Amino acid sequence: LNPEKLVSEEESGAAPLSERLEAAEKALAAGYLLSFHFDPIIPVRDWEDIYLPLVKNLARFPRDRIAWISMGLLRYPPGLKESMEARPYTGGEFFHGRDGKYRYLQKFRVSVYRKMLAELRTLAGVPVYLCMETPAVWRYVFGGLPQAFGELRPVFSRVRGLHTG
Repeated sequence: LNPEKLVSEEESGAAPLSERLEAAEKALAAGYLLSFHFDPIIPVRDWEDIYLPLVKNLARFPRDRIAWISMGLLRYPPGLKESMEARPYTGGEFFHGRDGKYRYLQKFRVSVYRKMLAELRTLAGVPVYLCMETPAVWRYVFGGLPQAFGELRPVFSRVRGLHTG
């Protein structure tokens, strides 16, 4: 999920946010669990003003029907930057990570994740995890690694256990 401002500016040809949320409502009505992915979070100026209201909007869904919510900050492989048009959010400080992707500096990522997590925690009981992040970032944001949190065990065991039903 991204706020409508970013969907219209950055996701050419993609469904508008309203249609995505309507699709989630239809899936819910059909008996499916929901998951929401804030990935990539694009930290434009005043990003909090457009992302945090979107998180609040998720309160319209029953918490016990949201299987999980994930977060990941913008990251990209080396070859992609050359093909991207200049964007204000690509001019920040990036480093070349061990996984070969360019990422925002750890301190900045942790700050964004903590702000998002604080708002996501208002959806009490919904598991939240970080997508493609380092153990150090997990520790700074959550205080430990995913296996330390009982609420996340079902998230990762479902993925591993798909073949067993």
